Amino acid sequence: MAELKEKEERLRFLLSKIDSEIGKFKEMSESLEEKKNALVKEISRKGVAEVPVEITPHSGEQESLAEEITCHLLELNKMKNYLGGKLEIILKEEELLEELKKKYGSKVSLVKGRKGEFEIMYTDAETDAVYTKLKAGKKLVLDMRESMKGLIKEE
Repeated sequence: MAELKEKEERLRFLLSKIDSEIGKFKEMSESLEEKKNALVKEISRKGVAEVPVEITPHSGEQESLAEEITCHLLELNKMKNYLGGKLEIILKEEELLEELKKKYGSKVSLVKGRKGEFEIMYTDAETDAVYTKLKAGKKLVLDMRESMKGLIKEE
């Protein structure tokens, strides 16, 4: 449960950081749009035919700085959606484990696999006893096989 809480906290932190970045870059985008509109308005007020206005600098990956910011915002939103989905899964796992713990107490636990999947582990006195009998049964089978080898060789 502690591992799930830790993941939840890390995801919430990352999501808040992404939200902050999104807000910051939206403001920048709006500011650039206002500058571009002011330039276009000034050009048209002077009676000059409309000309392209490029806000620079930019990396060249896009046609303008505004487009680069738009692409960056899309990347941030993709990350936010992905992490939001992961957070939702963790919250469901926490809720499930909490409900199972209420009903079954310490007999139930959650174990994470290597690929992120999880399993519910349940152990109580009965399952321990069954396992002990199973081990004894397996030993009996091995002993019987050894006995059978002796019988088969004697024929």
